[in-house]
Amino acid sequence: MALPQLLPWHDPLDIGANIAARGDSHWVFLHSVTQTSYSGRYSFIACHLKEKITGNNVAIFATRLSKNRPCFDNAWFGILGYGLKNSMESLTVDVPNWLQTSPLCMMQFSTILVFDHVDRHIQIWGESDVSSLFQRPISPAVTYPLEVHNLSSNMTRDDYLKKVEDILMRIHAGELYQANLTRKFMGSFATPPDPYAIFSFALHHQPRPIQCLSSDRGSARRILKPGTISQDRWQWNDYDAPHQRNGRQSHRSHTR
Repeated sequence: MALPQLLPWHDPLDIGANIAARGDSHWVFLHSVTQTSYSGRYSFIACHLKEKITGNNVAIFATRLSKNRPCFDNAWFGILGYGLKNSMESLTVDVPNWLQTSPLCMMQFSTILVFDHVDRHIQIWGESDVSSLFQRPISPAVTYPLEVHNLSSNMTRDDYLKKVEDILMRIHAGELYQANLTRKFMGSFATPPDPYAIFSFALHHQPRPIQCLSSDRGSARRILKPGTISQDRWQWNDYDAPHQRNGRQSHRSHTR
C-alpha cells in the first residue's frame, strides 16, 4: 500500500454518506468521537474490497496476520464472533437462530481513510481514486419514529425480572461476575428504512464511544446493540467501555 496522503478535514459522516449512496457492496465505518480514555480521536472508513475471509475457526485467519509490515499495509476489518470459542475450547455449541452468520468474517481493503478528530485532518492509505468521496454528500432522509408492525418479544416482563433476580443471586454467590441478559423485540417495518440514515441519526442522538457500520452484500444481517433489527446486508454494533476484572478468577456468562 502506498504512503498516506494528507487531506484537509471533512466530516466522516459526509464521506460515509457518499459511499452508502453509491451502493458499495463491501465497506466498513468505525466511528469514534465521544471522548474517553480509549476513544474519541480517530474514526476509520475502509472501502474497495481486496479480500474476504470467512469461517468458523480462528486458525484460518491467524496465518494471515503479520508484525513486520507498515501500518495499514496488512490491516483487516470485520467480525470475530463468539462462535469462534468452539475452535479453541470444547464448549457447548450455540443453538442456531434466525440471525445465523459466520463467526469469522474479516475483510481487507485497498483504501483506508483515517480521520483525526483532534488535529482535524484525514490520512488516506491506498492508491485508488477517492475524489468522488469528497463531493457534496447525498444524505438519505429519515422520518422518526419509524412505523413498526407486529411487535413481539421472546419473554414477558415478569420472565425478564425473574432472570435478573437469578443473575444477581449468582453474582452474590460468586458463580459469575457479569451476565448479558438480552430481551429481544421483533417486528417489521412498514417501509424499509435506510441503514445509513439510521446509523447517522443514532450517532447524533445516542452517541457512543465507538460505533461500527459494515456492509457485506451477499449476507443478510444487520445487528444493533442494544436490540436487534434485521435488514439486508448491513451490520451495526455499538461498544461501551471495556469491562474491568478484579484479581480473582471469574467467569463470564451470556444469558440470551
